Formats: sequence, structure tokens, C-alpha cells
Amino acid sequence: MKICSTCKIEKSLFAFSANKNHCDGHQSQCKECRSRAEKERIHRLICRKHIVVPALLKCKCCKTVKSNIDFYGDLRQKSGKSAFCKDCMIKKQKLFYRQKRHKTYYNAHLKSRYGITINDYNCLLEKQNKKCAICDMTLNSNSKTKHLCVDHDHKTGKVRGLLCGNCNRLLGNAKDNVEILQKAIEYLNAH
Repeated sequence: MKICSTCKIEKSLFAFSANKNHCDGHQSQCKECRSRAEKERIHRLICRKHIVVPALLKCKCCKTVKSNIDFYGDLRQKSGKSAFCKDCMIKKQKLFYRQKRHKTYYNAHLKSRYGITINDYNCLLEKQNKKCAICDMTLNSNSKTKHLCVDHDHKTGKVRGLLCGNCNRLLGNAKDNVEILQKAIEYLNAH
């Protein structure tokens, strides 16, 4: 139970939105009061008779000064226009959705192909210190690939570890046969 800071009524925690920044993990206002306050705020913004929009605005992202028609309308801002120009807003949205889509796709791929989740993958990655299990190649921001390959036993399907593309292809081309790999080592030592 918690008392709403606006209506002063004691209500169940389910009546309050979550907020990890508050000590008890919930907003100080109940959902009902927050909704009412937000509706009133939006109404006040809409009722503004004369919003004077400057002819030129500076984008907070690209720092260029552009005409106000290059900005989306935003009643939450005093100027009545967004803080970011349309070009920067589009770039931000594309980047956000591309990252979200990639993460969702990769998680589904791991689940269907290897039976692990993105969290299982990340645990393996941490155990291996973000390195290939064979050659110790480090996965960093400069690498061309975003992920290490999931190495698994083709007979049992059991995940063995994470490998860089080269090491994964090495095992694949050797058909996971230890004898072939041993012969390759002997060949390299002889020459």
C-alpha cells in the first residue's frame, strides 16, 4: 500500500506505475492522477492561442540552423517544434529500429538453430572473455563481425563454445574429425 502524493489516498501498489529511480520502485503519483495531470498539461498546450515559432531553429543533434518547416511539430516544446530536425529524427528512428530488429532476429535464430537464447550466448561470451575459444581473437568494436559463431556438435546438437568465423570453418572443413586435424598439424610441422 502507498499514499498518492496528489490525491492523498492510500492505494495498492498496482495503482502506481513502476519507476526504478524511486526508492520503492514506483511513481509517487497514482496512475489515475498522473493521467489526469498529463491530460490537463496537453490541454493547456493545445489551448495556447499564439505559439510564436521562430523562422529558424537549431537542431540539437546536427547543430545546423534550419527553417522551422524542417522540424516536426511538438506541443511539448515551448517553440511548438521538435528539438531535432526531420533528417536527424529519421536517422535516429532508423537506427533504433534496425538495432531492435537485428536483436530480435538474432535471438530467434539462436533459439531455433542452437536452442539457446541471447542471454545464454552472452553468458558464453563472458566466460570466454569475448574471445574465440581456439585462436583467442577478441571481439571488439573494430571487428567486422558483430558476433562469434556458435560451435556445436553436429551429431548431438550440443553447443560447445563460440568461435571466430575462420576457426569455425576450420572445424567444419575438417568435419569435426580429430584425425584430420592431427594430420594437418603433422603436415604443418613437417613443412
